[in-house]
Amino acid sequence: GTEDSTLYAVAPQSFNVIGYYENDGFSFRLAYNWKDDSYLKGQNSYLGVQPRVQKATGRLDLVTSYKFTKNFRGYLRGYNLTDEQRYEYWGNNESAVSRVDYTGRIYEVSFSYSF
Repeated sequence: GTEDSTLYAVAPQSFNVIGYYENDGFSFRLAYNWKDDSYLKGQNSYLGVQPRVQKATGRLDLVTSYKFTKNFRGYLRGYNLTDEQRYEYWGNNESAVSRVDYTGRIYEVSFSYSF
């Protein structure tokens, strides 16, 4: 038999760029993550067993915090600021869409207090 040497769920190229600043109780972190097209193992379904491709995607995330007092801190987080969607399609045919994931931009505000 023939062996399949494809690495599934592993992108051949990816990168992360992270910027970070911290001073006087304020912290700021911005991270961009990108990964190339990757193959996903095929599943036995009505569309067949051929592998799926997860299209290349990147996203930008933000985490900030401010220390109001020694014990009280506030946070602002933003996820998927680039408003990316994740596409999967069957085989090498981009019009044979298998799945679309879309979370939109997500913002979170929180506070912590330590005793």
